[in-house]
Amino acid sequence: MIALALATVQVVTAPAAPAASDITVTARLKKIRLAAQTDKNGRVIKCEVTVSSGDSGLDAQACLATRDCAAEGKAGVDPTDCVDRRLIAFVNAGREDRRFREKLIAPN
Repeated sequence: MIALALATVQVVTAPAAPAASDITVTARLKKIRLAAQTDKNGRVIKCEVTVSSGDSGLDAQACLATRDCAAEGKAGVDPTDCVDRRLIAFVNAGREDRRFREKLIAPN
């Protein structure tokens, strides 16, 4: 069984000179800990979140990224960096999606 401890994903949005009406959001998610079981070929056949980030979507994405990164990697190589990059991209995509939705509903 492979146990992975993923780096903390930190998202900080801070404009250089915020206007009075701007809102700055800083979020820090807890570390995610996964237990992944692999078959004899190194494919992840079971992934379990043992320490949650507090966000079920991010936890599920962590298992998907672990499976995908292990499949792309080499036997015996820790896929943590690959998983971290995918989780950061997932968080950033969600943040951009939120900004888009806020623009759609923003009053004129």
